[in-house]
Amino acid sequence: MNTVDGSSFMEKAMQDKKKLAACIGSIAITSIILLVISYRGIPLFVLGPIMAAINALGGFYALRLAQKQGKDGFLEGVYTVMEGIPDNCTLTDEKGSVLHCNNHALELFHSGSIREYSQKLFGDYLPEYQPNGLRSLEMAGEKIQIAFKDGATTFEWWHQTGPGGDPIPCNVTLATVTIYDMKRMLVFNVDRRKAFEMQKQENALKERSQGILESSPIVCAIFDENGDIMDVNKEVENMLGISDKQIYVRDFNRFLPKVQTDGSDSASKSTEMLKKCIREGSVRYEWIYLHSDGSQVPTEEILHRIQISGKDHVIAYSRDLREYYREREKERVVQGKIQAMMEQLNEHVEEQTSSVAASSAATEEMIANIQSVTDTLSKNTQSVRELQEASEAGHASLNKVVTDIQGIARESESLMEINSVMQNIASQTNLLSMNASIEAAHAGDAGRGFSVVADEIRKLAESSSKQSKTIGGVLKSIKGSIDEITKSTGVVLGKFDAIGEGVRTVALQEDSILHSMEEQGEGSKQILQAVSNVNEITHQVREAARRMVETSKEAMHKTDDSETKAYTDELTGVRNRKYFNDTAEQELRYCVGEDRDFNMLLFSVDNLNQITDAHGEKMRNEVLKILMMRTRNSFKQGTLLARYGEEEFVITLPNVRQGTAMKLAEQLQKKIKDAPFATRGQRFDVSISIGVATKTPACKTLSDITRNATKALSNAKAGGRNKIASV
Repeated sequence: MNTVDGSSFMEKAMQDKKKLAACIGSIAITSIILLVISYRGIPLFVLGPIMAAINALGGFYALRLAQKQGKDGFLEGVYTVMEGIPDNCTLTDEKGSVLHCNNHALELFHSGSIREYSQKLFGDYLPEYQPNGLRSLEMAGEKIQIAFKDGATTFEWWHQTGPGGDPIPCNVTLATVTIYDMKRMLVFNVDRRKAFEMQKQENALKERSQGILESSPIVCAIFDENGDIMDVNKEVENMLGISDKQIYVRDFNRFLPKVQTDGSDSASKSTEMLKKCIREGSVRYEWIYLHSDGSQVPTEEILHRIQISGKDHVIAYSRDLREYYREREKERVVQGKIQAMMEQLNEHVEEQTSSVAASSAATEEMIANIQSVTDTLSKNTQSVRELQEASEAGHASLNKVVTDIQGIARESESLMEINSVMQNIASQTNLLSMNASIEAAHAGDAGRGFSVVADEIRKLAESSSKQSKTIGGVLKSIKGSIDEITKSTGVVLGKFDAIGEGVRTVALQEDSILHSMEEQGEGSKQILQAVSNVNEITHQVREAARRMVETSKEAMHKTDDSETKAYTDELTGVRNRKYFNDTAEQELRYCVGEDRDFNMLLFSVDNLNQITDAHGEKMRNEVLKILMMRTRNSFKQGTLLARYGEEEFVITLPNVRQGTAMKLAEQLQKKIKDAPFATRGQRFDVSISIGVATKTPACKTLSDITRNATKALSNAKAGGRNKIASV
């Protein structure tokens, strides 16, 4: 497309202004010159036509310049208006050639002049294709034709900062105008980059918020500052038993009971908690939802303030407490079992303590016996050692005796040898005496004296021989005895050796036994010490078990106390609505299952607001306390009496017929009415209105009966003070 530098219009307009001024000046100067000349004698009839012609010519030229200046002035006004437009604005002709653009257009593309802008608008600043796949030049031509045909058109368009540069998303509006019978086009470019970036950030924030929602394992919802739900995760479907989370978003109040367990209005408290969270940053409280089946869903609500698109929002986490309460009930059972086990453990520890004490006494007695045996063994060892020493001494003495006997035996053998020599000598002597006798006989009387000598010698020899034989026999007998003694001594020595060996063996065994007994004694002492330690530990365990039992009882009492506080109305001391919902549901379930009667009384003080207005909250609270004291005394122990709302109280009557329930209601009403309430120096006449609801085949759920009781109470109040109504 052709481009025209719109700045030339401004330059030409300035030149035309200069020409107009010069023309007017020339006419004025010419007129002055002609007047001067006329004063010097030239007739006016000569100068008049000349001046007229000159003025006519100058006037015509000035008129043309003025007309042209008027057009250019109009264009200058258009350009001024274009500069005042806050978006990019461009003026083109029918062919799309640029005539002018404002500074915003130059800034958009970082152009230094209108000429540069004109040259690059359909070149460097234009991508080849638009996001819809059309060629940019073709689409531009089509849009221009549509604009000239229809007068205006708006469409999405993408520029770029330069060849291959960053894209510039825009909203483009083409509007045709007529300037001096010529059609022109104003092109308005709205830069969408910031809007795209904000949209991108917003989408990212939504994705992040959605990620936070869906990743939460519990119900998570986002509320705006007005309390409207923006979104919630799918966990709400499981918690409330609904098929689509949008049901919760569209109809949030459907899942709220009329009042919470503290008696406050659910819708009002929800709004109050949201405002408190926005004001303080976070808040945590307990809450009750209604399941799709009408049952109550206790939750813990955790609210945090967050910023979305610069505005305060609240992200709310709802932790389902139904399982927590079930587990807490199981925990109570387990605690009871633990308590019983603790007590049983304590009994076992006591038994163990007695057993350990008996074991300690038996061990001490065993140690004493071991010590006695050890002492005896020590004495036996000493005796064995003495016996061993005596045996060794006897063995040594016997060896000496054997040695002496062996010496005597050797001497006896010498004597026997001498005796044998003596026998030989006697035999020889006897032989010589015989020879001498023979010789003396031969000698006769001469030899008679020699014969006598020889005879004496023979007698001596015979006597010596006889004595030698006797001595030899004695020596043989002595040698035999010595041999027997030697032999017996050898046996005795063998016995002594055996005795000595036995004594040594006994001594070793005694030492071994003594050592073993000493070790056993030491081990027994260690056992006794260990038993003593066990005894000490057992005492410690018994003490610890006792403390555990006491601590367990205290924990049970604390748990009971905390639960009592959790289920008790702080002001009046009666049960709160949470306890009522749990207990009444069980009572009703029993009555339905056993086909028993079930009635409910719902009542409130008629003139409580007047008392509050006249005497303040403290007096109001005192009245409610007295009311509950009288009501509690009017029914048998165990009857469920609870605070149902800010001013309403409820009584359940299982196994009670409707007629009896009405009589009980009348008695309670009379007891309250007949005796004025006296407190803080004031006396008040107080009356109550009572609504009575009964279980029927068509009304056998707690929510149905409660609804009927509420309706009956409303009917009673509508009939005036001190009334009873039933449904």
